[in-house]
Amino acid sequence: MTLVGSGSSPPEASRRGFLRISALATAATLGACAPVATPAPSTAPVGSTQTGKDAAWQEEWDKLVVAAKSEGKLTLQFIGAGTGYAKTGEAFQAAFPGIEVDVSNVGTGTLFLPKFWQERNAGVQNYDMIGMQAVYGIPELRDKKALVPIRPLIFHPEVLDDSKWVNGFEGGFVDFEKRWGYSGNWGERILLWYNTDLVKDGEIKVAKDLLDAKWKGKIAWHDAIHGATFWQATILRLTQGDEFVLRLFTEQEPQWVGRDDRLMTEGVIRGKYPIGRINPTILKDFRAQGLGNNVKPLQLADARLAAFDAPLWMPDKAPHPNAAKLFVNWLLSPQGQTHYAPLILQNSRRKDVPPADPESYIAPDKVAAFKYVFGDENELAESNKTIAMLQKLAR
Repeated sequence: MTLVGSGSSPPEASRRGFLRISALATAATLGACAPVATPAPSTAPVGSTQTGKDAAWQEEWDKLVVAAKSEGKLTLQFIGAGTGYAKTGEAFQAAFPGIEVDVSNVGTGTLFLPKFWQERNAGVQNYDMIGMQAVYGIPELRDKKALVPIRPLIFHPEVLDDSKWVNGFEGGFVDFEKRWGYSGNWGERILLWYNTDLVKDGEIKVAKDLLDAKWKGKIAWHDAIHGATFWQATILRLTQGDEFVLRLFTEQEPQWVGRDDRLMTEGVIRGKYPIGRINPTILKDFRAQGLGNNVKPLQLADARLAAFDAPLWMPDKAPHPNAAKLFVNWLLSPQGQTHYAPLILQNSRRKDVPPADPESYIAPDKVAAFKYVFGDENELAESNKTIAMLQKLAR
């Protein structure tokens, strides 16, 4: 793999504790502000106005654009639902004509990883960049030696500028070494949503309300082990205890809906499931059709968490490495984040990009409600404990 301007090696990084109150406080203080008017997205190549002291950087950027266009293609894989990922690819293609972008996305890493490894074992490498949660990316890609570090690829000065990021540029790395996976987006992760035709506002305020007999058989969950339920169960286990989770998943006779985010989202909208998980990007598609205005987030006062959106990872042997390098610098720039955040409904960590999703926006006066941050390497140990517990229930 040949890359233009590979950058330098990262410094030594300290491990972050699973409890991250201080990090969130800093994030909210520095980055949380009232929404402002969204600037018109620019399709001009990032860096095209750099002059003077930035001449050396500009030269590297210009060479990278030429090299990426000579490759002529970029293949992206995201773990997440909705049309926003494909539209992000279209925005990048418009910014850099001559690079054809192929974007695929699936709802969970367990649906993508078998395909990835089957292709890889056959000597086929189709992906230039993968957007995937750390709970999959770290054990399944990094630990199995399927990646190259992403940190040396990032060189755009607007991306490296600490002052532009909530919690600084370093705050976006999701691995302890701060070099393999990077996320530019974060916000509140909402555990459950409810259909307002079937559940009254204020009926469920705290986690223990979910154990009320009236909700027996009315709460839908994804596949307990392989779907999204493991992170929902993890925050409930950490805040309410193991016994609470066991009761919730047994006494309350949950409805199991497999791993299809669209099926779950539509089920809650249409009232098949009074309470369940909603994928915000899929909900956005339904609301564009006039549906889904009857669902609201169930924000439990004692079980709230913040989370990073799926970070970017670069596979080794990427077929279009220069296009991939160009993409990651563009996506993390103000221009890229202005496109990307609204399309996937995940708030940017950049302080110069307005909030994209008010429902997951963490306001300064709400910071005390968030005790945990998910989406990085710290989460793995706790999630594994939850999965082990859920496996016992599945037997």
